[in-house]
Amino acid sequence: MSIWFTPYHAIVLLPANLLLLTVALDKACEPRARHVVVAALVGCQALQYLVGQWELRGATSLVGFALVVLALGVVRRARQSRVEQPQPMELAGMELPERG
Repeated sequence: MSIWFTPYHAIVLLPANLLLLTVALDKACEPRARHVVVAALVGCQALQYLVGQWELRGATSLVGFALVVLALGVVRRARQSRVEQPQPMELAGMELPERG
């Protein structure tokens, strides 16, 4: 991995981190998804600051990307489970046409 890659990883992670922060602050989101998101955000920051060896910076970026992708997957799964199934017309308050 190139040493030039490391300074630019923040540009790639910025939209994903903003989305994850939005999910973490959304009270309507599933609690499990919020916990995973917070863990991923904290884990990414901890990796960047706790691993100070320059030789391991590529590995820490890779693990950080993996954490973000996994958190985005959990968020997607949680959002899909919140989508309601279409209701039959009579349950939605609409009357069925008379058969004649």
